[in-house]
Amino acid sequence: MRFLYFSLIFLISFNARSSCPDLSKNESSVDCPWADITRQIVDQSKTCNKVLKTNIPFIIDQMNKDKKSSMFLSMWGEAKNFDENAVSTIVDLKILKCLSEKLKLKNSIKKQHGFDSIHAGLQHTYAYLFSNLQTPYGYKRARWVNDDLQKGFGLTKNSLTPMTAKGAFLSNVTYFFAKFAFKEDIKLIKKLETYGLKNKSVSPELISINPENFEIKELKESLPQKQVIIHTTFVKMNSEKVTSKNTHLLIYWVENQKNKTKFLVTGFPVEQSFVNKIFDEKNIGLNKSIITRYNAWISDLANSREALIGL
Repeated sequence: MRFLYFSLIFLISFNARSSCPDLSKNESSVDCPWADITRQIVDQSKTCNKVLKTNIPFIIDQMNKDKKSSMFLSMWGEAKNFDENAVSTIVDLKILKCLSEKLKLKNSIKKQHGFDSIHAGLQHTYAYLFSNLQTPYGYKRARWVNDDLQKGFGLTKNSLTPMTAKGAFLSNVTYFFAKFAFKEDIKLIKKLETYGLKNKSVSPELISINPENFEIKELKESLPQKQVIIHTTFVKMNSEKVTSKNTHLLIYWVENQKNKTKFLVTGFPVEQSFVNKIFDEKNIGLNKSIITRYNAWISDLANSREALIGL
C-alpha cells in the first residue's frame, strides 16, 4: 500500500505544478500527468528517459518487471501506430522507441505502408498512456486512467493500471484478457497462471476471477483460405458500478489455425449500443467481407491480394 500512497501524493503534486489538464484540448484530471509528460518529450524535445525518471519513476519499475515476463509478452500480435478514424499517428515515434527499448522490444517497430507497426501489448498499454491524439472517442489512455474495468469487475483500485501494487501492468492486462478470450484453452490458462505466480508478475486477485461468473458473447470471423479466425469477445461488466456508459469489455484476438497459435490484439470498454451494432444481423452471416479492426496489423491478411470473405 505504501507504493500506492506515494504514487497518489506524487500525482497530486505533479498536477499542481503542471499545465495539465489543458482544457482547450478536452483534457480532464485523469489525463494527468500523462498528457503533460508527453508534451515534455514531444513538444519540448526533452529526453524520454530523463522525463520518465524525473516525473514517473514507478513506470520504469513496472516495465522492468514486465520485460522479464517473456511468456506474457509473447501472447500479443502487432498493431498499427495509426488511427484510421483520426487519420493520424497515435503515439510519437520517439516515445515508442523509448518504451520498446525498456521492454526489450526495440526490434518490434516495423515500417509498413505509410505507418509503423508495433508490439500490440506495448502499444495498447504503456504507449497509449502517452498518446495525446484526440480521437472521436476521446484519448486512447482512457481505458487505463479511469476506473471502469476495476469497478466493472469488482477489482481493487489500480489493479489494471500502471500504478498496480501487485504484479506488473502489462502482465496483469495480458493475463486478464487471456483469461476471458482463451477460456476454452484450460491448459494455456493454467500455464499462464503458474508462470504469473512464480514470477510474481500477475496479481493473485486476477487469477481468482472465474469467467463463468460473467456473461460472454463472441463474434467469430472465419477465413478458411488463410486459416485464420478473428475473434471479438464481449464480457459483460457489472455496469451498475461503472460511472460511465460502458457496459462490456471488448477483447480482440486472432487464432492462427496454421501454426495453432492465439494472440491478443487489444481490449477496451464499450457501450451496449456498440455491442448491438456488432451483432446486428445485417453485419453478420456467411460470405461477408471481413476487415481487420481496432488498429490491428495481421500481416497474413494485410498482404492478401484477394478480397477477404468469411465463411
